[in-house]
Amino acid sequence: MKSDVPVPFTEDQVIEFVKKYGDSYISELVTGAEYYAVYAFICETTEQRMSLEAQLTASGISLFGGSLSADFQTKIENVCKVSSSTVTFQQIVSGLKDPHLPSQDHIIDYALRFFDLQIDNPAIISYESSSYDQVPGFPVNLLDQIRKNVSYFTDPNGDFTKKGIDINELINQCENIDNIYKFYNFTQDPKINSVKELAYIDLKKLKSQQDDFTYNPNNKYSLPDLPSLNEGKPALQFNFKDSPTYGDDGGSVFNDINQSTFLPKRTRLVNVKLYSGKYVDKLIATYECTDPIKRTYVCEHGGNGGGASYDLQLTNGIWVKSISGQSGKYIDHLTFESSNGQSISGGGNGGGAFQCQIPDGYFVAGFRGRSGSLLDQFGAVFAKLLPATWQK
Repeated sequence: MKSDVPVPFTEDQVIEFVKKYGDSYISELVTGAEYYAVYAFICETTEQRMSLEAQLTASGISLFGGSLSADFQTKIENVCKVSSSTVTFQQIVSGLKDPHLPSQDHIIDYALRFFDLQIDNPAIISYESSSYDQVPGFPVNLLDQIRKNVSYFTDPNGDFTKKGIDINELINQCENIDNIYKFYNFTQDPKINSVKELAYIDLKKLKSQQDDFTYNPNNKYSLPDLPSLNEGKPALQFNFKDSPTYGDDGGSVFNDINQSTFLPKRTRLVNVKLYSGKYVDKLIATYECTDPIKRTYVCEHGGNGGGASYDLQLTNGIWVKSISGQSGKYIDHLTFESSNGQSISGGGNGGGAFQCQIPDGYFVAGFRGRSGSLLDQFGAVFAKLLPATWQK
């Protein structure tokens, strides 16, 4: 100990000492630079997590680490596309003043070159600490209760840590589902928010104990009641319905909708366009989603003939309100109307009339049918959110 630092002997002296100097000292410090590129897959159920692990393994991505390779980007992109999990992406750099983060498709090359970059703003990468008990002249066992408290708060296998992780996971799942609800204006599941609020209260209880430890390090702590964990974990629920199909059986089958990923990735139809003459030659549907790999994608069905319609733009809060048309051997005519009163039409006057009825509580997710040089067959796919289920 330094000569100007008094060695504590009483409980009050221990509390003041720990407040000022902590319960241990840093015995080793490593500085340098680090780069992280993180894909986070949000799984709501054990089955979804196991499916993701199987997809990662099948793509050649080890769950237990490995070396970077040039084809890793392709592998992770393929998993992002097929996974039903919500996927986020984030990059973090420390130790560099101006890191110039790469675009998402160049992260592997950046990571492989990272060791060649100049560390011009070193950051703390890691450290080790040692107990004051090891310092000559420090009373033995004086910090026993504080050691127990430190273990209570930091033991990765302890109840405090496990319950804290459970509550954070619960909050993350509730927020993820609530964000999906808000995106689709779904308001029929109040339990998600009520449990989330309860989880925040429980998390505050744990943080309150941590804060108290700062001022009362010699106190005795036990796990508080955490009622939010009695509810289990929520899982997103939804349903899809197909409209009848109109037209004939020519051409090749198409379906724009991946039902397992559509709602979890907050996908929505944002634009519809037609090319037509005597018949509907082509249907073009544009979709947006939260997938970090491919946020916008276009599905085209039909040939290259006909004249273009206007674009039916479905901005935030605007949905397809009605779909009608005429059909025979082909799709003779189509009309789309949006909830703000805009509409587009294309095609001739042949065939029999049809009205594509949108079921109560559902919205138009996208389209299916058959196509070749023309739009041979047409149908809509409808989606509906349901209240989440809870699993303990």
